[in-house]
Amino acid sequence: MDDEKLALQYRDCCKQVPPQCEHWRAFDREMLRAHLRGNLTEEANRLVLELQAYETPVNARNLYDALIMRLSSKRTQLVPFGVTDAVVDQTAKEVAAAVATDQEDFVKDVAKLGGK
Repeated sequence: MDDEKLALQYRDCCKQVPPQCEHWRAFDREMLRAHLRGNLTEEANRLVLELQAYETPVNARNLYDALIMRLSSKRTQLVPFGVTDAVVDQTAKEVAAAVATDQEDFVKDVAKLGGK
């Protein structure tokens, strides 16, 4: 596709450098949140192993607390620039609940197969 046809696909407000339109900023916010969710999910999966090693129950509350503690030391590595504390906290709660549920389902599946 040539540049002229590609340029026609954008709204006029998107052609400003940098774009100042709300729909562009909304897209940017969603991408940052998706990146944050991915980072926190990876970290939560690592924390599951640590909680298990210390024989701490893997539930949403313990996982959330562990994520918050980890964020205190690795925030710049886990949280994209510009993401607010409120969004980080809400996303950490959502990730902790999802990972804990996945872990519970995994344990149930292993038990059905005759494992632990």
